[in-house]
Amino acid sequence: MRNSKLLKVFLALLICTAYLTGFSYAGEAVWDYLSNGDRFKPNTQIASIDISGLPQREAAQKVEDSIKDWRSANPIKLTFLKQEEILPEAAIQFKVDESVRNAADGQPSQLEVSLDSMLVDRILTDLASNDAAQIDMDQIKKQLTESAAKLEAGLHYHLEKYVAGEEQIIHEASLPVPVDDPEILKFVKSNPSIKVKALSQWSLVEQFPEATNQDSLGMIASAVFKTVLGTNFVVVERHTGVVAPPYTDPGFEAKIIPKEMDLKIFNPNQTDYTLVFEISGENLAVKISGKPLLYTYEPVIAEPEYFPFKQIIRYNTSLSVGEEKKIRDGADGILVKVTRRVTDQQGYPQGIEEIAEDFYPPIHEILEKRYYQPIEVVDEVINNLLNPETGLPEGTTVPAGPLNPDSLPAAEVQQPPASEQPADETNQSEEEKAVPAENSQSDKQPEAQGENTASEEEPIEK
Repeated sequence: MRNSKLLKVFLALLICTAYLTGFSYAGEAVWDYLSNGDRFKPNTQIASIDISGLPQREAAQKVEDSIKDWRSANPIKLTFLKQEEILPEAAIQFKVDESVRNAADGQPSQLEVSLDSMLVDRILTDLASNDAAQIDMDQIKKQLTESAAKLEAGLHYHLEKYVAGEEQIIHEASLPVPVDDPEILKFVKSNPSIKVKALSQWSLVEQFPEATNQDSLGMIASAVFKTVLGTNFVVVERHTGVVAPPYTDPGFEAKIIPKEMDLKIFNPNQTDYTLVFEISGENLAVKISGKPLLYTYEPVIAEPEYFPFKQIIRYNTSLSVGEEKKIRDGADGILVKVTRRVTDQQGYPQGIEEIAEDFYPPIHEILEKRYYQPIEVVDEVINNLLNPETGLPEGTTVPAGPLNPDSLPAAEVQQPPASEQPADETNQSEEEKAVPAENSQSDKQPEAQGENTASEEEPIEK
């Protein structure tokens, strides 16, 4: 009887313990179910954050942690003309709970993002200053929201990329070319338009490697150079020749020698631009089109500075006396400065960019003449009677051949006789040879010395 009572008490305690234990586990499971709901299926993502197999509460916490790490590692940069601002965190708010509740099982989803539009507008306006009216701020905010919803890394927005307006012709130029030049015709036919990608470099030699004619390549390069001067493109490589070419004005030349000289330009913009080539009559026309630029660029060629040429005289024995022959014409040297005037859309100047200084050295004139040895005559009267060009008396006929005594016949060449040698020195007396040097020097003293000079010449008695 006693054992049965103990058994009943033991069973009652066992049942109560099992009940309490089961209730605690069941209650926790019910609470997890009510608070977290079902777990997400495999391959479920929110903005590249994997929440597969997690309940909603743990998924939300993981998303919060990921957003915090993304903010610290990827500040959003806004740049305008070398000025930079960091977008404050308050400008972008993430709706984590809504994102988790709306996440689709088994597939990627985006974060729900809200943007403080007024704060972003104020930051963009302060950054762009006077040019803010030209910036499409709605497009910036749209891309900013989409990128933040995907937690994209390295967000950097250049406001110049978002200038309002459709694609248009930025600048165009033309150059006279031979209409039948085969290489120019081939280039235009195979390259009616060339895209210069954003933040990339373009080379004419690389674009047209099969060309060999330097003049044809020079015409194409000069037309391209003249066109990009009206943009903000950077001229990376450009060359000029020693002599200004006839097909373009000084300052616009771009000389090309395959494998040696090239024309390279760089597109510094955030958008692509297109070079368009066409033959218009006897001209090669080049246009560049794309999104409107923030500023207007105008090529300026300064007034040339000239350097006069000199005359080089070369003597040629094959010419007759007085004959001249021009071997090369002379040309003045030229120095021109190439700049680019920058103005905003209202016409206010923003500065001047220096592009290049082109120098073409002077070409000296070369003239050939007959060399002659002029006759030196002391008498001024006789000198006035000589021809200044030939050095001979006026009216004297100049022979066509060289005046060389060696070429005359032997009978005409006379040597002076030996008996006519001067003998004045042999007749001089010994006394005349012994005249002291002091006397000769004193004789040259001026008579203006008066009495002092006379007293010095009086003999001294012994």
